[in-house]
Amino acid sequence: NISVFTEDGGPLSPAHTPSAIARRENRPAEAVLHVARKGEDARRIISVRAVPLPPLDGGEPPILTSSHDLTAFIQAQTALRESAERLRQAQK
Repeated sequence: NISVFTEDGGPLSPAHTPSAIARRENRPAEAVLHVARKGEDARRIISVRAVPLPPLDGGEPPILTSSHDLTAFIQAQTALRESAERLRQAQK
């Protein structure tokens, strides 16, 4: 089981996921979400995009959802910023 959080750390309700927004508003929706497995402290940072597709039988449109794990990229950016700051401090 997983828990999903917004970028600011608050819980994300199922009604506010990109898939739910795409279905409800019939438009593409995307978000950067923080995901954690129950019982674990480590979170993954995931970019999620959901796009409604044309309905095949006149019913509800299917929703195409894609996700990309940004965790390593964000960690590398943070490490680079911290390293650059340490270098600036050392050069003073």
